[in-house]
Amino acid sequence: MKSKSLLGQGVFIVLSIMLSTTSLHAFAILKNVQDFNNQPFVHIDFETSSGQSNPTDIDAFLQAQSIGQATYGGSRLTPTNSSLITENSGSSLNGGFDGGAVSGTGHLQNSNFNLTLNFGQAVDAFGFFVGGLHFLSNTNFTVTFEDNSTSSVSVAHLALAQDGSPSSAAISGFIGVDSDGGQLIKSFTWFHSSDTHSIDDIFFGTANFSNTVGLQPLAENGASGGNTVAFPLSGNGAVPEPSSWLLLLGAFSLGMLKLRK
Repeated sequence: MKSKSLLGQGVFIVLSIMLSTTSLHAFAILKNVQDFNNQPFVHIDFETSSGQSNPTDIDAFLQAQSIGQATYGGSRLTPTNSSLITENSGSSLNGGFDGGAVSGTGHLQNSNFNLTLNFGQAVDAFGFFVGGLHFLSNTNFTVTFEDNSTSSVSVAHLALAQDGSPSSAAISGFIGVDSDGGQLIKSFTWFHSSDTHSIDDIFFGTANFSNTVGLQPLAENGASGGNTVAFPLSGNGAVPEPSSWLLLLGAFSLGMLKLRK
């Protein structure tokens, strides 16, 4: 009986170790950028005009935000300006081979991504556009929650860019994670190897998960034809604080008194 009890304890210990490193949290995979519409969010667009054209400036931009207090990590890729790229027979666009910019011209592009975003203040949701994917199997996409548990994220819904696909079908789609009322998100890492592709327009903050898939594939910005995407509008997305409710109630009462007079 004693040896059987010890065996049970051993199984319990092993299971405890497994549970401490692998998340059992429920979460939702975002597939539509409009899930951020009218919610508070931060938008990384990798454009010079917004002061996000290099890793140092991106970090400065992120630290100035009231949401997330994020830091840009991983390989700290410097954004590429697609107007300077002369692939695809001299075109200023990348073509569907390698993805490209979704907004403006700045975006991340590489064959071996190791992109990490760490949130000093955990967030409800994040997501971004991926372009030029040829192989989904080369992707390792993980999210870390507040309790330091991690989960792998499926990328199965993203459209593949076939060889020779045009710039009008360069962007594979939008992908992200919503905490779905569970543990908030501490960081994410996107690793994709041996396949030149792009990332652009990262959003993080609060999302309203709709379980819908946005239009995909999408056209690279500046390309003729193909689907284009409308970006979400930022809103406060919050329930008023008690003090705000008092102010609203006071204003309502004052209005009623004026009506009675």
